[in-house]
Amino acid sequence: MIRLQNRDKEVCVRALLDYGSQRSYIEKNLAAELFLSPSGSEIFSQGLFGGGISPASEHKRYMMLEEIHHLPIRVLLGADILGSILTGRIEVLSSEVSAVETLLGWTILGLGKKREIVNLVTLRELAKYGPGHPALYDKYDTAESRLRTATKRLINENYFEAYDNVFQQWELDGVIEAVPIDQLAKEVHYLPHRPVIKPSSNTTKVRRVFDASFKKPGFASLNECLSVGPSLIHKILPLLLRLRFGAIGVIADVKQAFLQIRLRTDVLRFLWWENAECSKIRIYHHCRVVFGVSSGPFQLNATISYHLEREKFQTESLRKTIGHLKEGFYVDNLVTSVKDVTELEQLKSQSIEIMKGGAFELRCWASNDSKEDQDMQMVLGLS
Repeated sequence: MIRLQNRDKEVCVRALLDYGSQRSYIEKNLAAELFLSPSGSEIFSQGLFGGGISPASEHKRYMMLEEIHHLPIRVLLGADILGSILTGRIEVLSSEVSAVETLLGWTILGLGKKREIVNLVTLRELAKYGPGHPALYDKYDTAESRLRTATKRLINENYFEAYDNVFQQWELDGVIEAVPIDQLAKEVHYLPHRPVIKPSSNTTKVRRVFDASFKKPGFASLNECLSVGPSLIHKILPLLLRLRFGAIGVIADVKQAFLQIRLRTDVLRFLWWENAECSKIRIYHHCRVVFGVSSGPFQLNATISYHLEREKFQTESLRKTIGHLKEGFYVDNLVTSVKDVTELEQLKSQSIEIMKGGAFELRCWASNDSKEDQDMQMVLGLS
């Protein structure tokens, strides 16, 4: 608590001492209560990374005529006045934490434990859990109708064979399975799918998109029924900053990352044809995580984290590489940086072996190393 005084008016309030703030702030009501006269005004907007920006508004600016003996949460004391309240006494408590004396008393300065913050965020996310949505629509007829519409388009545009070949390959690879006859009567959700055709593509001209956001009026979609886990958006800014830490920025991605994670069978069913004549429908279910299902990014992130936590490292270089991997993934993209070419080659070779242990193939490596003749790559959508 601090005591603020102006003329004959004195108020005791709670203040926050913020070493990271470049300015000090006072509540508008408190400034009026103390009869403070503004020295000017400034216009600024407030915003958070990944969020919206508030409309610009005008704020009064006040001049400090003398030192104040500080206080409450109605006041934020920033670095602009920090020097005037430090006494110069510092006690080192550990390698990361020190006690600093101010005119207001002792404060603690240093790094906190990251695990405590992570646990707090997790607790808040879990506390929000609850159905809060209508029942899931699981009727077969809608999936069949969507199948016939998609098939008609594929045949008309001569992409049916390419679309069918992928499902055949998936079945051979164990990505999907035909539902056993004795389980066909079970009432479950059927996931519609549709083709996305891009003739200009040099690689995949037709893709399969499973529509987990589809819903009928009065019912919920599959994505609305799933817990998506903690948001990953907060990781983007640290990743972009990490790309600049070292002299050489490095990116890579995991090949077909979602398809490396197995699901409990018969959770996600879909319909396709038993033969090329489209005379009989066959019911399949996915055996791997499906791209487009809202819980997929968290499932992938959690699986990669679990795999890296199990990895044992015997050398300092392996410990460092695992650190790059733990901090550098955003969904299936690896974004990090190293100090030189030697460290780059070590990172690539060790990362590939480490991720291979979890059935993840790291590929499409790229960097800004001048010795490598590479095209410019996109990092999280930014060049």
